[in-house]
Amino acid sequence: MAKTIPNPVHAADIRFSTCGTVRCEPQWSWQPRQRHLPDYDLWFVWAGEGRLVAPDRTYTLRPGALFILRPGGSYDASHNPAHPLGVCYLHFDLLKNNRPQRADAHLPFYTEVADVPFTESLLRRTVELAPQQSPVAAHLFRAVLAMLHDRPAPRPSPLQQQLLTIARQIRETPGRPWAIDALARELAVTPDHFTREFTAHLHTTPKRFVLQERIRRAQQLLRDSSLPIEQIAIAVGYGDLFTFSKRFKLLTGLPPRTWRQRHA
Repeated sequence: MAKTIPNPVHAADIRFSTCGTVRCEPQWSWQPRQRHLPDYDLWFVWAGEGRLVAPDRTYTLRPGALFILRPGGSYDASHNPAHPLGVCYLHFDLLKNNRPQRADAHLPFYTEVADVPFTESLLRRTVELAPQQSPVAAHLFRAVLAMLHDRPAPRPSPLQQQLLTIARQIRETPGRPWAIDALARELAVTPDHFTREFTAHLHTTPKRFVLQERIRRAQQLLRDSSLPIEQIAIAVGYGDLFTFSKRFKLLTGLPPRTWRQRHA
């Protein structure tokens, strides 16, 4: 039986902003346009495989993953192009006396729901009605919020914790010369075993993960700094501009210079 949503969530008015149901393109990745979210954002995965990088750790994205991303939080998400994500998302505020309020303690950040088709149908209908600020949309949305209280988020296994630690280190310093042999030694396993476990838990190979993180960091530097492209290539682990440009275009579809012109 679903638990009653505790106050202040139960008593607050809900104001929806942007929302949608999308199937992501193969080369998709996500960062909020504003580096820190301005409001709450419910994220529900109904298809595909990927990962969400949150301030505390990296989460696996798979059907049933349900998040309430926090205002002020900084997040990144990506997916396996062979199994692109299907996502319902709703940005919202909780209002008291017509003013936004925080209720983080009453909104669990993450859980996994068992009945994916039912949750997807609720959220698809909510997305249809939310732009009109419909009371029915608010009612359906509260039903989805209640699911966050039904089941605590599973704790990662020791192996998954080790892999997440390695993933975090790669994410923080992608320009290092990451070698699978050395990473495997950290876990006291063979390189083949490490690659299988890494791929199973993070839904991408170690080699592609490093590539994605290097290009993600390069995008940040291209957008937010005035460093020459040659220096950016070196900073993210490439010894020559040709190789960097080739890898960058492989993931983004654009050469670095063109990408900077469009996004800086």
